[in-house]
Amino acid sequence: MSNKKTAAILISMILGIIFFVFGLVLTLLGFIFGAVFDEVDYEKMTQMTTGSITDVLLEKQDGETARYAEVTYVVDGKTYTVYTGYSSSTFKKGREVNVMYDPSNPQYASMEPEKALMTVFSIMRYAGLGLFGMFVIMMIILIINVKKRKEDSGNADFTISE
Repeated sequence: MSNKKTAAILISMILGIIFFVFGLVLTLLGFIFGAVFDEVDYEKMTQMTTGSITDVLLEKQDGETARYAEVTYVVDGKTYTVYTGYSSSTFKKGREVNVMYDPSNPQYASMEPEKALMTVFSIMRYAGLGLFGMFVIMMIILIINVKKRKEDSGNADFTISE
């Protein structure tokens, strides 16, 4: 087998491994971070009201500062407080936000998730799955080409050599 064919096979294998690793990492991160939002039972939260960020809690995490919000809202004249389960740089004290709550239990509430954040997690999931799919396709093409070359050369033992 020529050096060009050997190099093409090696490059295909390396690209396949890169697609696999990045695909796996993106998919896992998308599902892990997206799970923060999936834990909340939004189906019970059928009512919405306006709340206000009353405090921004700062927490050091791996050298970065995470910003969590304390949100106060009023339902039927009673004041409730909820804390965000995720960090965002958009949290500013005094900012009005939408709060979703369960009408039968108004203290069960959540700040409406930011659409941009949800979109990022969805993109991560699908990009990772797409890269993983590309890995699978590349490996199938590589296997077909190797088998075809083996049959064409009549060589039963295929090895990559320089």
